[in-house]
Formats: sequence, structure tokens, C-alpha cells
Amino acid sequence: MFGVDLESMRKNNEVVDFLNQSANEVRMQLRIPQTPDDIKVLEKKLVAIESALTIAEKTNFKTLF
Repeated sequence: MFGVDLESMRKNNEVVDFLNQSANEVRMQLRIPQTPDDIKVLEKKLVAIESALTIAEKTNFKTLF
């Protein structure tokens, strides 16, 4: 259908939803008092998730699958 792979689009949307949900969960954890070490770990997780989202969007998901 017009060169659009609906299954790939669905998978891509699921990945974006999962990454956004994961980022939101980490952000919520950062609002709760944490030890300095826990904060560093959470910040690294958030950076990794946001990087994955950026890479996925810039490469149209070609590097994730």
C-alpha cells in the first residue's frame, strides 16, 4: 500500500512508546529523594533512553532492528 510497511510502522511506534514510557519512569524516580549514586545511575539511564530515541528517529529505526 503506497510503499508503506504497516507492520514496521506499528513496531516502530511500539518502540517509541516503550522508550518514552521508560524515560518517564526514570524522570519520576528522579523526583523521589535518592542517594547520589542512585541519581547518577538514573541520569545515565535517562541519557541512554533519550539517545536511543534520537538515533531511532534520525535513522528511521534502521539501526534498532
